This record gives sequence, C-alpha cells and structure tokens, in this order.
Amino acid sequence: MKSILKIFRRRRDAGKSTGAKRRNSAPEGGRPQAAAARNMEVQKQDEENRTTATPGGGESREDAEGQLPEDARDLAGPKYLDKYLEGVRMCLVTAGLVTKVASFPGSDIVFDALASIVENVQTTRDNKETKDGLRRYLYALHDAIPKDNPSDWPEQSRSALDKFKSEIVDQLKTCTKFEGSRITGFIFAKLDKERLSALEKCISRTTNAFQIALAVEGVGADARIEQGVHVLNDKVNVQFDAQALREVVNQLPKLATYDSSRTRELIPCHPGTCDVILKEIKNWATAKMRPQVLWLCGRAGTGKSTIATTIATWADKEKHFLGSNYFFSRDVEGLSSCSHVIPTVAYHLSEHLSEHNPSFTEAVRSRLVAKNGHVLNQKIEEQFESLIAEPLRFTHVTGKPVKRTLLVIDGLDECDDQHRLKDTIGLLLRLLSPTNAHIRILLVSRPENYIEDSLSLENGLHPHVARLDVEDFVTTSDIKEYLRLELSKIGKADWPSKGDFNSLVESCGQLFVYASTVIHFIREETAIRNHRKSLQILLSVKSNTNHGAANAYKRLNELYLQILRTAVGESDEGVPEAMVQFRNVLGTIALSRIPLPVSSIAHLIGVEEEGIWTILEFLRSIIIVPSQARYRKEPPRFYHPSLREFLTDAKRCNDERFFIDVPYMEAYLFQRCVDIVIKGSTGIVAEDLIPVMRYVCQYWGHHLEKVQDETAQVMMKLGEFVQRHLLKWFRFARVLLDSCDPLFQCMEFAQKWVLKSNYGSELSENLGSMLRSSKVLDNGLRLWPVGTYDAARSKCGASITFTFLTLLSSGEIRSRR
Repeated sequence: MKSILKIFRRRRDAGKSTGAKRRNSAPEGGRPQAAAARNMEVQKQDEENRTTATPGGGESREDAEGQLPEDARDLAGPKYLDKYLEGVRMCLVTAGLVTKVASFPGSDIVFDALASIVENVQTTRDNKETKDGLRRYLYALHDAIPKDNPSDWPEQSRSALDKFKSEIVDQLKTCTKFEGSRITGFIFAKLDKERLSALEKCISRTTNAFQIALAVEGVGADARIEQGVHVLNDKVNVQFDAQALREVVNQLPKLATYDSSRTRELIPCHPGTCDVILKEIKNWATAKMRPQVLWLCGRAGTGKSTIATTIATWADKEKHFLGSNYFFSRDVEGLSSCSHVIPTVAYHLSEHLSEHNPSFTEAVRSRLVAKNGHVLNQKIEEQFESLIAEPLRFTHVTGKPVKRTLLVIDGLDECDDQHRLKDTIGLLLRLLSPTNAHIRILLVSRPENYIEDSLSLENGLHPHVARLDVEDFVTTSDIKEYLRLELSKIGKADWPSKGDFNSLVESCGQLFVYASTVIHFIREETAIRNHRKSLQILLSVKSNTNHGAANAYKRLNELYLQILRTAVGESDEGVPEAMVQFRNVLGTIALSRIPLPVSSIAHLIGVEEEGIWTILEFLRSIIIVPSQARYRKEPPRFYHPSLREFLTDAKRCNDERFFIDVPYMEAYLFQRCVDIVIKGSTGIVAEDLIPVMRYVCQYWGHHLEKVQDETAQVMMKLGEFVQRHLLKWFRFARVLLDSCDPLFQCMEFAQKWVLKSNYGSELSENLGSMLRSSKVLDNGLRLWPVGTYDAARSKCGASITFTFLTLLSSGEIRSRR
C-alpha cells in the first residue's frame, strides 16, 4: 500500500499523464475501479457474515513451508518458478482437477491451481463460509482483470500481476504435496485451520493490492483515488483485525455471562421478592461517594446468584452501564478457573466503551490479537496490566466525562484455585483509584474466610469495600411470594390449603434453595405420585430442630434425604448391588472433573446406560436431567451445589446408603480410568467410547491426587500402569488431546502422590524420568499431525473401529517416531 501511495504522490508532483499506456477500456467504463468497489462490498459482506473457520483438519503438515525437503524448497523458490509451475500444470492435468471457476487471462496455471484448490477443498460445516469467501474473492478478481493479453498491459500492471502471482505461489506451496523434488498433488481434503485461514488472507490481501494497481494505471494519480486507497487499506486491515479478534474471543468462555444458555439456567428474582436488597444494591451502583466494591455474601441456597443475575440484567437492559459480568460455575467446563477472567472482562469493557472511549477499545483489541492471542497464556498479573490497567491509564483524560461502569462477578467460591482467585481479587482492587471512580465492582460469593482475607487489610475490610449479607435482607415474605407464584402454576386456586402452605413456608426458612427444591419435587409427577401426594411427602419431613434461620440447613438435609429415600423406595433396602450402582452414579456426577453425559458415565463406571437413565428419572427434583430423545449428549447436573456438599459430608448425610466417601470414590474412579486407558491404548476403540477416552486420558491423575489412603490395590494398579502402559498412554493421549500439558499434569500428580507413600521410590523414579523426557521431547511431539486420531476415524466411517496400533503403523506417524 505504501508503494502505491508513493506512486500517487510522485505523479501528482510531476504533473505527468499516464494516459498513453492506459487500456482502451479503462477511460470508458472505469472497470478496474468498479471491480475494486465491488470487491470492497464483498469484503464488507464477509466482515459482517463470515465466521472463523475451524475445519476438522487431519492432513500431515510435513509439506508446510519450512518443513519441505531441501530439493522441494528449491523447486518452489524463485530460481525454479517455471519448473514448479510446469510441475503443477502436469499434476492438475493428469488428475483432471483443473476447475474453471472463472476464465482467467491466458488460462494461467497460477490461477488454475488457485481456483482448483479453492473449489476442491472439502466443504464441512465449519469451513463452508470460509470457502465461500474464497470463491467470492476469485470472482471479484476475475471481474477486475482485463480480458486482453497481459503482454499488452502497461509495464506497472504487468509488474503487479507478477507480484500477485509470486505471492500466490508462495501460499500454494503450503498446499502442495512433494515426493522428493516431484510434485505429486495438492491437499484438497479438509485443510487445517492455519493453512485455510492463511490462504484466505493471502488471496484477500493480494487481490486488493492487484486491483488497486490496475486502477492506478487506469485513472492516473487522482487525489480522490489516493484517498480511496487509504480507505481500502483501512478496510482491509480492519477485516484482518476482526478475523484475528474473533479467533481470540472464541477461546474465551462462552457461557460466562448472565444471559448465556446454560443447562442450569441463571434466572432473575421473581417479581415482588428480594426488593429491599435489590434496592440497596442499585443505590450503591448509581450513587456517588460510595465504596467502589460491594461484596454480596451469603450461605448456600440464599439466592445470591439470582440476585446477581437480576442486577446484571438491570444494569444491562435498563441502565446500559454493565461493563462486564462473569459467573463462575463448577459444573460448566472452563468456568471454575481464573485463567480467562481478566481477558474476558477486558473484552467486555472494550465492547462497552467502544463509543465513549474508542482509544481504550482499540488498545484492548490490539493487545488481544497481538502474537496470535499470546496474552491468553500469560500470567494473570501480566494480563491485567496489559489488557486493563495500561489501557485505562493511557486513555484517561483529566476533566473528560466518563461513563459509569459496573462489573458483576458471581460465584467466587466456585473457582477451583483459591490462590489464583485471591490474586485475581487483588488485581481488581488495584482499579480502586480516583481516576477510576466511575467503576463499580459487585463481587458475589459465600462468606469464605479466604475471600474475606483477599478483600481486607490488617484492620478489616478495605476502605473501598462494603459488605452485604444476604441473610440480613431475605424475609419470610420473599419465600412466601416465591412459593405462591410457583404453586399457582401447578395446582388449582384452592390448593394447597392455607395450613399446608404456611407449614411449607415455615420449613423453608430463608433458603431459596429449599423452596426451589420443593417446587421441583411437587412439579415432578410420576406413576406413583401426583402433586398432592408429593406435597404430603414433603410435609411429612420431620426435623428435630426449631424453625429458625440457624437450623435451616438441618431441615435442608432432611429434605434431601426424603427425596433420595422416595427415589429408591423400600424395595431397595436389602439390595446392596442396586445401592452401590445408585451411589456410583451420584458420586460420578459429583466428582467428575468436567460434566459427563450419561453414555460416558456408563462407560466410566461400567454399567448399562439405561440403568442410569432409570435412576435419574426419580431424581429430577434435585438433578437437571437432559431429555433422552433430544439431548442425550448433554450431561446431568445438580440443581444446586449444596447437594454435592450434602452427599459428601457424613455429618449431614447420615444415611450410609447415600453417603459418598470422597477418597474411596476417587480411588474407584482412578482405577476405572486406568482400566479404560489400558483397553483403549492397546485394543479396539469404538466410536461411542471417544468422549470417555478423552476424559480418562486427561483426568486419571486428578482422581489419584485425592486418594488419601495409599491402599495396596491402588498402588498395584498404578504400578502396573506405569511399568507397562505409561508410554502407550502418552503417545495415545498426545494425539487424542492434541496437547502435552494435561499429560504432564497427570504425571506430576501421580509422582507427588507416590512420594507421600512409604513404598514407591521406583515408581516415583520412573514417573520422574518419563516426565523429564517427555518435556524435553515436547517440541518434537508438536510436529505430530493434529487430530490424526479423529481424522482417521472420520475417513474410515462412523461405524468403523480401529486401534491405536493402526495409527502407529501409518506412514504419517511412523515418519516422526
């Protein structure tokens, strides 16, 4: 672009005319300019409609530039350009693959190869729009190129054509297959993400540059055209930046916001409930001279997330000052970690301030896309400084009005790393300054000591932090109004009776989780009970405690026990095997590191899938059960975290039939993971086993870490795995997971666990040796073909099963061993 602008200036200053060598058609119709304008419209449409391509790759990367054989790189170099193109022509003609997307001048082989590759790329759900965009560029290019012989073109136009073809050839090399110095074909199947994206960007960039060069020759050095080049240059850069930004944003958690579509939906407060506390929070968010941070805390089930959702909705829809919101969750993958909180908040702020402070928006977005989104892999301190602190500091203008901004972060106690959470809170507190007085931060959690410590100085809470306890605001009238509204949707106007209703309200105390569980249980009709029968079962729950707020959780324990006893019935009292399966199902849902669908749970614990569905059908009041017909791949989830805490606490769950002994269950899950890993890495892997294979390969070490007693059975299982199957697992899992990092973590957990035992020095040495060797070889392992396992499976057909030994014997992997 700079070189073209220099041409404009040189011609303008010299006052020379370029009309002598101008094409006859250019002055009459201005075709190059019109084509450039059409292409600008195409790019505008692409920018609005095209999504980031994520093809399901699988081809070898050995032909990518920088990894070609020496003779192949020479062949593709400038010195042997004609020889390379002749090889391309022969290959395409022999294979009958020349695709006439458009008739290019002289049937140039560069255009033929480019069109053939674009046309023959396998269309998938993920890459269809990207491929369509490539085809639009080709059609726009066809419109822009004059149909006369290029030898008759002006010298500068011919130079532009040569430059265009040279850049295209460089990009085509990454799609070329070589055997020695001979071209054997092109990669027409699913191109991987990097090559397809690179091809698209190259065509877009070179097409625009070529069209502009033609327009320059056609209309001369007009100042308005120079300005048009600036505009086009800016649009091209914006398009590339938008594409890069989408790729980075797609790596952020997609279900973190209040309005995201979660299985356990975030819902606002019912009308007429929690009015007092909502009014208090809204006053804090809008008033001046108030602490910048409000810590809303409350015990489990008091409605904290519901209140946070209501405030986020109000700030977004009514006040339009919601800067960011992030709702942690243990049962949503990626939302129990702090690693992407800061980038997500920064991106939300860039959207929120795009009109009021565009400089901040530009700074954040440019830093997000820099070095292919490297900031996402940095420490959270570096993320905060780069994405939030510096952009705010550099774009602050004294005296300029600033826009009120509210940040809502809920569920802090559901973050799985307390130390990193404390660091994140500390970074947010660094925003407390006079220059950021317009920012308000609402933090929501249980009243955990480590969270309070993060918000405190030596003498108590930070002076810019205020605290609200939910229990101080929730009243019996709130619970009564919620029950009245929900029961009116279920029964008749005269049901339940006034006495039954008051008894139900009294049992709930201040716990919305008790009230919502009651509603779920009553709403759930079965063959043996209707709404009225369900209400009587709930009213029969007896507690030895008074109906005070302090005893609310004891009544919640009794409620959970009653629902579980109703589910198993009296007939299962003397069937230990049935109760073991019942307990294993609940234990797996409670302790799996990521939510698993029913099919994966069945494979993991070795039971029939239909047996799990039968169990879940009787627990719909406390577990979100997906539809068997429509959502079988959705995982079941607990309605509320308090159920997991109840099941794993022997003091609260005093019926041993339902109590989940965490260390024992973790030991059981570890052994099951190892058994499945051994079977999968040395035997047949069926299609429906792939999801659970990914889980066990990634998380067996996490389960081992929580085993407290070094039992001989667990040690024997670990010893067998390390001695005979560790290397097979590593090779297998590296291809399956496309990353070594989770594998390193598993081995580190295992090594630490072995070191705690009194017998395991040899195991520890073997694990340490494997860990060190694997990290040294990690860079080499990154050259393995991405997604080979899935690619081989998809090409063999969904019904085909195969072994990992087959992959090891394939040419692609063997070349890297």
